[in-house]
Amino acid sequence: MRADQELLKAFVKGDILAMEQIVDMYKDDVYNLCFRLTYSRHDADELFQDTWLNVIRGASGFEDKSFKNWVYTVCINKYKDIHKKEKRRKSIIADNFRDSNSKERAMSLLVSDDNTEKSVEEKFVSSMLMSKIEQLDDKYKIPIKLFYFENLKYSDIAEICAVPEGTVKSRISTAKDRLKKMMERELS
Repeated sequence: MRADQELLKAFVKGDILAMEQIVDMYKDDVYNLCFRLTYSRHDADELFQDTWLNVIRGASGFEDKSFKNWVYTVCINKYKDIHKKEKRRKSIIADNFRDSNSKERAMSLLVSDDNTEKSVEEKFVSSMLMSKIEQLDDKYKIPIKLFYFENLKYSDIAEICAVPEGTVKSRISTAKDRLKKMMERELS
């Protein structure tokens, strides 16, 4: 049995310090996921807290699987709950892309004395891509973020999202196709 599972069992039996150790083991990974889902420190902080509260509440129901995947599942489900209740804010970058001068305006915001034109262009494209990822439906956005930003395997993403591995591969492929088309439309 892994250390995290032993600590969780100890917590369920009443050892409060065991949960503190678990949080310490996974806090960076979970916060990173929270931030990648929300792109807001404030929202990530709230999602992080809500995730751990739900983990604590559901600790007795944990089945002997991957603890990290279980915590990620709790986090994503909480994110989806929040997402359903309120429409997510549009990013500043998305607002800047609405008119024909958007690229020039975005580049002027990024320009500083130590930036070369190439690095400005890279930042622009990267910002645009992140904005486009946020426009995807959750069923595409979440697997893309877990695969490319959290470096999870297809099998782990399948477990977290509660779908077959083939569905994860299909959603990532579909998301990449949609992002490509969105980027081509924006840059043409």
